[in-house]
Amino acid sequence: MPQDLNPNEFTHNNSLVEEVNVEFQKWLAIDKKNQKSKKSPRKKMKTSDETDSKELIPDQISLLLENLLELDTMSKSTLNKLDEVYHVSSGNADIRHRWCELLVKHQHRGRYNDIKDFLIEDQAMGVYLYGELMVAEKTRERKLAEECFLSVAKEMDFGCHKIVKEMIYGEDEGTTSNQ
Repeated sequence: MPQDLNPNEFTHNNSLVEEVNVEFQKWLAIDKKNQKSKKSPRKKMKTSDETDSKELIPDQISLLLENLLELDTMSKSTLNKLDEVYHVSSGNADIRHRWCELLVKHQHRGRYNDIKDFLIEDQAMGVYLYGELMVAEKTRERKLAEECFLSVAKEMDFGCHKIVKEMIYGEDEGTTSNQ
């Protein structure tokens, strides 16, 4: 989390954090409506006033995404709208990392190309994301991790390569200690 927006360090009068809290509440309401409309398809979500969001700076978007990662469920339409409003899939590496975490957590498979792009373009930051894909213990997520790893394995830093390879394939025989 960006140091300037660490919730353990900010005061209650921090306007940047307060703006994020207001946006977070808006997104909770949007997601609640999207979850309901998923159950009764006749109701259509209003898109004008509810998603007229305040323009946020990158650190605020990171904090918003961190807050959204705490939710147990989010609808795919909410995630799509989030990207439409904040362009998180094309944000900086921190933003795209959190975005990809949301996609994995909520299994938004229609947007897995965003994950693939991130793992290929930001190899060092992607190490944690490989772990998230493997923890999901789903065949599609595992295949995505393996596919991305194989496409960049020769270009990866030795340390990252070793860690990701162990995550995907298990511990190397050559890495076990002789005790």
